[in-house]
Amino acid sequence: MLSRFRATLPTDVDRCCRGASHTHLVSDHIFLGAALIAIFSAEAHLLAADVRRSWAGRRPLDKTVLTAAGATLAALFALTCVEMHVTARHFHAPVESVAAIATGLACFQVPVTAVMLRVLS
Repeated sequence: MLSRFRATLPTDVDRCCRGASHTHLVSDHIFLGAALIAIFSAEAHLLAADVRRSWAGRRPLDKTVLTAAGATLAALFALTCVEMHVTARHFHAPVESVAAIATGLACFQVPVTAVMLRVLS
């Protein structure tokens, strides 16, 4: 049964998505993924600031907590990137994907980076 599902999946995806005549301005999944990436980057900056404070001796933190936080952040970042890649490759036209990335960068990553630079300086 599973092999039958695997055999029919690519043709179903092609017939359902690539052959359809739908057009969107941007890919909503990639746009929301860009928001998550901005959040993860802010969390990474704040985690790095905590590590610097911990090394300076101002606020000692448990290395296990820092490692777990970093590993969780890296895993969520990787899973989000994989989801965005699969969505862009199989479900949206390249122009929609590029527009979503550019819009997400302008709406989320640039403001988050500006705030992080101001907060952490």
